[in-house]
Parts: sequence; C-alpha cells; structure tokens
Amino acid sequence: MRLDDFVIEEIKQKADIVDVISRYINVIKKGNNYVAICPFHSDTNPSMNISVDKQIYKCFSCGAGGNVFTFVSEYEKINFIDAVRKVASYIGYDLSSYNLEETKKEDPVKKKLLNLVKETSDFYNYGLLNTNNPGIEYLKNRGINDDIISHFKLGYSSEDSTKLLKYLNQKGYTVDDIVEAGIGLNNNGFADRFYGRVIFPLTDLNGNVVAFSGRRINDEKTSKYINSNENLLFNKSECLYNYHEAKTYILQSKLVYIVEGFMDTIAFYKSNIKNVVATMGVNLSKQHIRALEKLGCKVVLSLDSDEAGQSAMFKLVETLKNTNLDVRVTGVSKGGKDLDELYNLEGEKGVREFVEKTYSINEFKLEYKLSKTNLNNYLERSELIKYVASIAQNEITDKIERENFIIMASSKIGCNKELISENVDNLKRKVVKSLRVVETKNNNNRYYIAEIEIIKEMLFSKDATYYYITNLGYMLDNVNRSIATYIVDYYYKQQEWDGKKIIDSIKEDNIKKAALKIYNDDGIAKKFNKDVFDVIIKQKPLDIKIKELEEKFNQTYDLREKAMIKKEIAETKQLLKGNKKFAKEDN
Repeated sequence: MRLDDFVIEEIKQKADIVDVISRYINVIKKGNNYVAICPFHSDTNPSMNISVDKQIYKCFSCGAGGNVFTFVSEYEKINFIDAVRKVASYIGYDLSSYNLEETKKEDPVKKKLLNLVKETSDFYNYGLLNTNNPGIEYLKNRGINDDIISHFKLGYSSEDSTKLLKYLNQKGYTVDDIVEAGIGLNNNGFADRFYGRVIFPLTDLNGNVVAFSGRRINDEKTSKYINSNENLLFNKSECLYNYHEAKTYILQSKLVYIVEGFMDTIAFYKSNIKNVVATMGVNLSKQHIRALEKLGCKVVLSLDSDEAGQSAMFKLVETLKNTNLDVRVTGVSKGGKDLDELYNLEGEKGVREFVEKTYSINEFKLEYKLSKTNLNNYLERSELIKYVASIAQNEITDKIERENFIIMASSKIGCNKELISENVDNLKRKVVKSLRVVETKNNNNRYYIAEIEIIKEMLFSKDATYYYITNLGYMLDNVNRSIATYIVDYYYKQQEWDGKKIIDSIKEDNIKKAALKIYNDDGIAKKFNKDVFDVIIKQKPLDIKIKELEEKFNQTYDLREKAMIKKEIAETKQLLKGNKKFAKEDN
C-alpha cells in the first residue's frame, strides 16, 4: 500500500519537533520556543531556533531549516521516506500495513558484513552464558553479573575456532567473509582472532556492532587486548565505546564522562552512572569530538590515575581546549586506583564521590606540572613559574579568573603572586616589541600588517586559529582573507598542526605564493598572543566611527551639534589611542 500524503501529514501533526530533535541534540528552552547548537555547521552559540507553535526549526547562522522530517533526514543522512519511518517509530505510529521497503541504498557488501558481525556477537554471547568456559568465571571474579553481561552483550570466544567457523558457514558465510570482517585469520588454516578471550563488542555511533575487542583472561605473555583490524565496517576514529547506549542519558543529564576502558565504563554502570563513554585507546578523533559537540553537554575526563593515564589526560585536555566543549577533569584517586579498582574497594559511594569532585583544565595542568617539578630545583621551579604565567596570559581571558589562578598557583608553588604577575607582564612586553612595526606605520598599513601577524600566529598555533574563528572571522585584504580561509578549513579537517602542511593544502597558486612569502620572509610566530588581533577587533571599528563622525561634522551646519560631534570625535580618538597600546590587560 502506498504511503498517502494524509498519513505523512498525520505523523507530522502528532510528532513534537522538540521531542524528536531532543533525541539527537541538546535543546534549551528560551521563552516560548527552544534553541540549540546547530549540528549542521560548526556552531559555537545556540544559532538554531525551534518553534513550538509552527513546529519548524531554523538556524540563523547557516540557514538550515525545515520540519521534523527535514531535521531527521539531514541529521541521519537518509531520504525523506526513511525519515518519515523514523519519526513514526518515535511516536508509536504503526506503518506495518504499508510494507514499506528500505529506500536507502545500502552497500550490499557492507550489509553482509554487518549481519556477519551481529551473528558473531550473538554467538560469542551465547557461548559465554551457555557453555562451561573460563570466561564466565573470570567475569564473575571481576564482579560482573548477568545483567551487566546482557547490557554490554559480553561474550566468550572458544579455544576451538572450528565452532565459530561451523556456525558462520551454516549461516552462509565463507572464510573470506569472516576474515574481511576482522574476525578470522587464515594462515595455514582458519583461526578465530579472539580465541580464548572474553569479548567486548564495539559499536559505531549509530549502535551497529562493527568489531570486537578480546580481553586476555590468563597470565600468558600476550597482548592484554586484541581488537578487530580496521576494515570496511570498523574505524577506531568513529567508535566511542558505549556512546549509542549512553546517548539518551547524556542528553538528559547534559553531562558525559569519558573514561579509558571497558572495565571503567562498567564500573560507572555498576555505580548507576550511565552517561559514560570510553576512548578506544586514549585519543579523541575529530569525529568523536564532533559527536560530543552535537550533544551540547559538559565533559568530565576521568582517565586512569597512574602516570600513563595522567599523561594521556594532559595531552587530551590540550586537544579539547580548542573545541566548543566545556571540559572538567577528575583528580587522582586514592592510591592511584583506576575506577574499576575503586568500585571494588569503595563501591558506588566511592566512585560517585571521586567523579563528582572535578577541576578546570588549567587547574589540572597546574597539578600535572607540579607533579613533574622538583620545587627545590631552581631551574625547574623557574620553568614552572613561566609555564603558569603563559597560561594566565594566553589561556585565561577573564581578569578575575586569571587573578584567582595566579593566587592558587603561587600558593601551590610557594612563591609570591607578584612573581607570576611580573612574568605575565614580561610576556605582554614581548608582544609590544614584536609588534612595534605595526605602531610605526600609518593607519592604512597598520591593519594590513596586523593581518600578516595574525596569519603568522594562525600558521603556528591551533589556538590562534580558534581565536580567529570565534572573535574575528574576517580579513580586510582579499588575499589575506583567502589564506585565513584555507587555515580555518585545515583546522576543521586535521588534528595535527603544521604551518608548512597548511600552506601545501592551498590549491590556488597566487594564494599559496602569498602564504609562502609570509612563511619564508618572517617565519611563523613562536607564541600565540591575542593582542595583535585587537588591532582589528578593537581599533578598526573606532577608525570607522571616527570617519563617520567626521563626515557627519562636515555635513551639519548646527553649531551646537558640531560641538557635540567634535567632542565625540576627540573622545573616540583618545579611546583609539589607548587601544593602540598592546601591553594592556584584556577587558
């Protein structure tokens, strides 16, 4: 039966667009309507408006908009009929009598492999729960009961690989299929890649099982974990353990915990904390970050308390500080225990008390550097003070927050806060010296030279590029604007930061030559300093205002009005003069 227009309209009328969009992203009530971070472009402030009365959404930044079907179609990258089917399932509207066939074109090879992996997951799970095996004993000893096994679909791979092969052969899969799915090895005969191991199924961001990780359960000197090799289904950068299962809880709580491994995730689950995901390794990819940004939630990092975990967390906060995520960090647990160990010692209460006490990124970085510094060593102590000053100057824009950070750091280091403040001032004076050339040029050249300095900083620093995106976003000179656009494009596509590679990515010869000239003539900057941006951010609008006032002065014949305009011109020029002092504090 054909899906009639009146049925589609009825589904649309019964569906609440706010409820449906809330399944995908975080929405915030504002007046009679709702707003959200737009998932269709790199949004930093809630640009998407959702109208309750009209049942439509509209992004006033990128222009995306439409009804409930449009949103689901665009977000999930599916066609209209599939979006109708999705929305119908959300509201419990029965479409079974229509016998709608899937309209989304699927790669038949990929579909076959997905089915194969799902069958294998079920086989492993059945083998764990219904056969005599060392895997079930291992898990029980780790405090993992049947409820947890069922929720996380844990399994066990038999030492006898012929069992899996026979089962999958009966389902119509060949050895080549099993190898292609990352499950089997075919060296001098078939072998299950994970034989003799406890199995943790891995899902993509949509909840499809795409791979496995096998945990060693004996003392043999083999790798603790073995993962499926990357293939058509499995890409580590597109998998966050437990993401799909945790998504609803993350949206409800507006908070996500990020841990290091499967057992830590399970420790959270046992503590009745379900808004938790785990990294595959210790890095977050661009896809991971984008998925988390779409949820519009706060992030709490809680990697292991040992040296390796803290080092990984330090690297991770350096990556995340340049995103739109609000990040906090847990400290070091008692005795340096990981969360699984902490649960076994102190139960739910111990885990909750630990993860609820969090620190800002800068507090964590200070504590981490303190743990690496011998305060009795003059040189190490001096380097730490300089490091703290660089954070205060370059990463904290709020004056009160900066002052509190300096006071806290001075207390922990055991030095006068004035010593750190002096180092902050020294950094500012270096900015004055490096940009003195800008001050000696006339107004027309000053903005062009400032743009060159900004480009040099962007080529050096991902932080500078993020600052450009969020605070400036334009260049007055056409060529400089094109270079900046290429740098911004590189920012959204790459994790590593390399000025030469950025220039290599530029396709237009004239733009590339201009960028190379900047790179080769003066070299890229050695530090990211916000002051140079203020030449354009704070001074240009004042220059424009002065010119407008001067035109207005020349066009009026009212002497009283002329006097008022002249006074305003003088005040604006004085303000401009003050803003040309680079060694000023941020407002």
